[in-house]
This record gives sequence, structure tokens and C-alpha cells, in this order.
Amino acid sequence: MIGWKENFRMCFETVPAQKKAVDYLNYVGHTCEGELWLGGHSKGGNLAVYAAVKARPNIQNRIQSIYNFDGPGFSKAMLASSSYQKLQHRIRKYVPTSSVVGMLLEQDENYMVVSSEEQGLRQHDPITWRVLRTEFVSIPERKEDSEMVARTMHGWIYSLSLEERKSVVDTMFNIIQEANIKTLNDFGENRWRLKLWQMQKRMKKNPDYHKIMKNAGHQMMEELSKSLTEMGRLSANKKRK
Repeated sequence: MIGWKENFRMCFETVPAQKKAVDYLNYVGHTCEGELWLGGHSKGGNLAVYAAVKARPNIQNRIQSIYNFDGPGFSKAMLASSSYQKLQHRIRKYVPTSSVVGMLLEQDENYMVVSSEEQGLRQHDPITWRVLRTEFVSIPERKEDSEMVARTMHGWIYSLSLEERKSVVDTMFNIIQEANIKTLNDFGENRWRLKLWQMQKRMKKNPDYHKIMKNAGHQMMEELSKSLTEMGRLSANKKRK
């Protein structure tokens, strides 16, 4: 969950890992000769792209491809920057059918959707992605429920100020930590009800937690309603065509 927390902190700040990734790439590029390939999963995918975009120009010129496996997106300014545009055709992004983490923030729409043997958040684990010979098994588009979650999350995040985003993310992961939730496996079949109950109990005991998460919940529901309306409209348009 520590890694997930930093993923969400990217919604309001440049995280330390991003700065270190740039330093590391510049160091490797300076000490090693030849072509460069970058890649990573989840936060690592974001770091691979971020490091490439922020690297020294002479190092950027040696980068052949950048592989981003279900990593979070970036700010609008980042995607519009000349440095990102220069590298855009070298970025290869892959997301599962029910991607959540990989759809956070702004996205370059050029990505491949990969079939997974799992459902929901468990699809984030790339060991569940289907492979045929030397290629991922791709499908035309993400599932509608994934699209709805992405639209809702995107709208919700941008409905909050930077300070509100920080407050919600820090509060949410404080509650998770206090409930002794360390990995997604803690939400296994026989434990998820207990863990949700423990989180709710800790939230109710802390008035500040309760207020912050209650307000965030109201805003989330508003965005969900907007997403459902928009998805209904798009579905109706598809049927007419």
C-alpha cells in the first residue's frame, strides 16, 4: 500500500521517486555507452516516462523505447511539453481491461489494452496478463466499468484543489495504515469485510478523518452520477450507429 500511496500523491505533487529516477537515468546515461531502453510497472512505469522526459537532451537522444505497464498518467502541462512530444512515439503503454492505477491523471490515448486472467484491482498485477507466444493478448478497448471508474476518478480528482487532494490522500492512507492493511492481499475473500469494518471504525473515531472522507465521498458520488449519465449517452450513440 506504500507504493499505492505514492501513486496517489502524484495527483498533487512531484514525488521524490520521480526526482530520483531522473538522477538515476542521467547517471546511467553518463557512465554507460550505447542505446537505452526504459521500463517499469505501476509507479515504475510512470518513473520511466518521467525520467525520459526530464533527462538531459544528449541522453534522451539515445533512448530507443519506454515501456509503461499500467503506470499513472501525468499533468496536462507534462503531456503538452515539447520534451514529452519529442519522445511520445517511443512510449509504449499497456493497461489491463479494468485498469484503475494506469488511468489516474491525464492520459496519452495511445495505449494497448491487455487481457487478464483476474478481475478488478487484481488485474494490476502483470503476472495475470495473458501472453500468446511473444506478445500480450490485446483486446479492442477497456471494459465499461473500468471506463466509468476512470471517468469518475478523473472528474473527482480535478474537482478538488491541490490542498484538498493532499488531505484526502493522506487521510485515506492513514486509515488504511491504522487498519493494518499492507497489501491488496489483505482484502482477500475472507478478510475484506473485516478490513472495511476496521477502516470504518477508525474513521468514526477520528472526527477529522470522518469530515474529510465524508466530504470526499459526496464529491465522488456527484462525479459518479455524471459518469453514469455520460456513459449512458455514449452507449445510446453506439446503438444508434
